[in-house]
Amino acid sequence: MTAKGIGPESVDARVRRRVRELRRQQGLTLAAVASRAALDVSMLSRLESGKRRLPLDHLPVLAAAVVAVARRRRAEPEVSPGYGADLPVVNRL
Repeated sequence: MTAKGIGPESVDARVRRRVRELRRQQGLTLAAVASRAALDVSMLSRLESGKRRLPLDHLPVLAAAVVAVARRRRAEPEVSPGYGADLPVVNRL
């Protein structure tokens, strides 16, 4: 069902919604996933929102990007508040 409860949700809409849900559950930004998937941030945003059609060939790339960025984030050591707080954050790719 759609968000409004009118008819079934299309496969495309379910996939877009799920990509966004997974990205958000992992605490990932559009920029982090887009960079890893070699997409523009605006394109990923439009794909997630349905303003652009989601080509099937993008699915494996997006899935791999979400997983890779999430794994990398889990592997990074936690820094206690105050320690290095004044240092710039550098994202590794």
